[in-house]
Amino acid sequence: MTCLHDELLRAGVRRVEQVRRVRVDEPGDGRLEADGLVDGGADLVVVDAVRAEPATAAVALLLDLEPVAAVGTTAAPDWAERVVEVRDTLRRVRPHLGDLDGLLDALDDPVLTRTTQLLERLSARRTPVLLGDSTTVLAGGLLAVRRSAGAGTWWLASGRPAGPAGTAALQALGLVPLLDLELAGDASRHALAVVREAVGGA
Repeated sequence: MTCLHDELLRAGVRRVEQVRRVRVDEPGDGRLEADGLVDGGADLVVVDAVRAEPATAAVALLLDLEPVAAVGTTAAPDWAERVVEVRDTLRRVRPHLGDLDGLLDALDDPVLTRTTQLLERLSARRTPVLLGDSTTVLAGGLLAVRRSAGAGTWWLASGRPAGPAGTAALQALGLVPLLDLELAGDASRHALAVVREAVGGA
């Protein structure tokens, strides 16, 4: 079993005096945003994002999952609609698999693009990141490591995502969730408290 302190050391977390939280819910330039956070002295950046179906399709494409496997099987009234949306998105974006920028353009999700840029740039600036448990954040992580294989070195996973696409992305990234709980989007807040306590007591 992975020790919490080992995970913190792996991700470069030495102190948490300056923690910045980012909730990605609208378009923006993630690279400029990351530079501003790092230049502002952030020791750790917590990244959350709203859920969007293009992120599920992105995970399905990158991990070669069938739409039903990516969406999961539920009794939700919009289940069939979601599966069809992922299937249609896969057909549209598959030709861009080898081109990250082209893929992001084809997915046409500004939140996913900003999240990917943010994670990629924060890693390039060697800044630890606590990932939220949404599929959008984890899909952004998968896309970021497509361009920079070592990007995930600087990331911590806050919790276990609720959906199958997020779960598959987390496994592919090789990250161990700090909290093995499905907290429905609130995992990063609880995980940050755990990180603060661990670093403070180290």
